[in-house]
Order: sequence, then C-alpha cells, then structure tokens
Amino acid sequence: MNEQQIEQWSGLTGLRWAEYQKRMDEPLRALGDAAVLACSPHPGERVLDVGCGCGDTTLELARLVGTAGRVTGVDVSPPMLAVAKARTQAISQVTLVEADASRASLPQVDIVYSRFGVMFFDDPVAAFSHIHAALRPEGRLAFVCWRSPPENEWVKVPLEGISPHLVPEPAPDPHAPGPFAFSSRARVEQILGAAGYSDVRIEPLELLVAWTRSPDLEVGVELLSRMGPASRKLNDVSDEVRARAVDGMREALRPYQSAHGLSLGCACWVVSARA
Repeated sequence: MNEQQIEQWSGLTGLRWAEYQKRMDEPLRALGDAAVLACSPHPGERVLDVGCGCGDTTLELARLVGTAGRVTGVDVSPPMLAVAKARTQAISQVTLVEADASRASLPQVDIVYSRFGVMFFDDPVAAFSHIHAALRPEGRLAFVCWRSPPENEWVKVPLEGISPHLVPEPAPDPHAPGPFAFSSRARVEQILGAAGYSDVRIEPLELLVAWTRSPDLEVGVELLSRMGPASRKLNDVSDEVRARAVDGMREALRPYQSAHGLSLGCACWVVSARA
C-alpha cells in the first residue's frame, strides 16, 4: 500500500469510518457476508482479515471459527483499529495488528478474507503474491470489491447531485489504488493468476441496500455527504460551495427515500480462489 493511502486511512478517512462505524457496518454487512460464504470458515481454522477496519468482519469470522480457531485482523488505520480493539477485547481468538498486509510479516492461515480492503495496494500483484505465501496448502482466498461507480447507485447518485456545483476534475486512473481499482473483472483475474492463485472465481453481486432506516431524508444526506466518494470531493471546498453541492445531493437522493429509509443499489464482485 502506498504512503498516500496509509496517510489517508490514518487521518480524516479513518477517523470518519471510526465515527460512523455502526451506521456503515449495517449496509455493508450483507456484502461482506457473501465473501464469507465463498470461503466458508470452519471451527478451528485460522483466518487473516485484510483491511479489518472497525472489526465487524473480524467478529463474524471469530464466531465461525470458534475458540479453537484464530482470526488475525490487519489494517493500516489506527482510528479504525482502536474501535476494533474495543469491540474484540473479550474475544480470545482475535489478534489485531496495525500493518500493511502487502508487506508485513503474516501468520500462516487457512483463509485470507477481505471486505473492501484489498483495492488499495500500489502493486497488487506483489501484494497478493506476499499474501499468497501466508496461505497453507489448499488454503482459500475470498474477498468482495466494488464494481465501477456508474454501476453503484450509492456512488453515482450523490456524485450526480454534487458535480454541477464543483470544478470539473480529470477522469481518475481506473487502476489507481482506491475503492474502484478492482472494478474490472478481467484485471482481478489477471492479478490473481500472476500472484499464483488457482481456481479463481469472480461472481457478480447486486443488492439494494438500506443505507438508513429513517424516514428522514436528512439522515441519508448527512451520511453520504461525510462518507464515500462524494464526501471526499466536499472536503476542501468553501462552506458556500459545500452548501450548494449538498443541496444538489439532497435532490438527487430524494427519489430513493421512502418511509423505510434511503435505499440505493450496490454492485460488487465476490472473488474466491485457492492457494
């Protein structure tokens, strides 16, 4: 992982994820569960949770492997790991490590798992090769990653709302480290093949996700103006520009709001492979 990514997750981005942990875990949980199902942890197995964040996935993996198993959660974000440590402190089979999984010394495990934590490597082939070395023979890899922003309503709709109010930016490099670096199925397949994995399977997953459970649209506007790709574009603008952009986001989100909350579609890849 490059220094820019580590700095970002150690700073404002990590602080916000720590602050919004409960509100983000709920909508993302079903997406992460699809990758858990793909690797099917059994009691007594050892698991590496890459990009464990605030510990939601670590807790679920620990439940599945039981006290005879072991889960090592690795992340570069001190604010998020602080939350994870508080949530897992009473669970004996969990170890949390502040480290870059692409370079750090890793334990030997039966499973490598990640929920949206593997798209940030500056050299993904080298990173996955390093992680591959931690897998025991016949070990399993499973992760979930985002498809492209246009396929994800939770990204596309807020961005469409704020974009008319912001200075246009050049199109980003689609392969640069970041949330959507693995949006190309062919690229993911190539990376894992080059890193030594076999039996690579990449399955599409689309879910309509409740981002809030409140009938008040403002709850969703507040969440998506502070979390996700749209929020990053609002970090460095003036208060006046931000107010106009958030108004635009509000109107863009309005059709997706109901008495049951704010629901927006998510599109992912569920990736699995063998060592």
